[in-house]
Amino acid sequence: MKFQRLPVLGVVVVVALGLSACGGSSGASPGVAAADPITELTAAADRLKDESMKMKMAMSAGMEAAGAADTANKKFDMTMKMSMSGETMVMAIRLIGADLYMRYEGVSGGKWMHVDAAKIPAGSDLNPENMASADKFISAATGVTRTGDGSYRGSLDMTKTPDADQSALKALGDKAAAVPFTAEVDAQGRLTELVLDMNSLSPLAGKITTTYYDFGSAVTVQKPPASQVVEMPAEMLASITA
Repeated sequence: MKFQRLPVLGVVVVVALGLSACGGSSGASPGVAAADPITELTAAADRLKDESMKMKMAMSAGMEAAGAADTANKKFDMTMKMSMSGETMVMAIRLIGADLYMRYEGVSGGKWMHVDAAKIPAGSDLNPENMASADKFISAATGVTRTGDGSYRGSLDMTKTPDADQSALKALGDKAAAVPFTAEVDAQGRLTELVLDMNSLSPLAGKITTTYYDFGSAVTVQKPPASQVVEMPAEMLASITA
């Protein structure tokens, strides 16, 4: 069986979304304005590593995701739905400590596939360190301006994200280096919304909106029953780490 590379965004993040710790901490204190917009936004993205939260993502082209994350305690639970050609596919991801479980319709009889999270490369969307992080997007931001209290806009150079598919982006030309985005930050200095306007890449792509909320909420992730778990096939592991 051949596996295509799975379309995971921010997963996360979940996401929701997707979503690598490539944006270093700005050193700014929560709620205290930094010297410039990009520094403020980087600090806001960094805050997502420190608190548990819920998240949701919606894409105009027919993809949505929802879940919860507690990065400090290595707990993550997200379900993604993708509608293509009149069919809806569902993918679920759970992280409990060092154990990553993924269920993808039509693969392994619908059972949960298990893999040691340590086998996931640092730059992968499925690496536990990246699942609830917006760092990799913010690190590729350019021309960031403040449009209001806690509101920002700018462009993302998708060719500079750590796990960018350079062969796919090459076909998009210069458009891939200037994807418009807006972002919202709350009074505590946390990133609460990131909207990517993908219409600049394709008129049918629409927008991808990721929302982070309910900070500090308890995150409980249920381990799948042993009878419903198989080890992830090597070919599947290769497809998600390519």
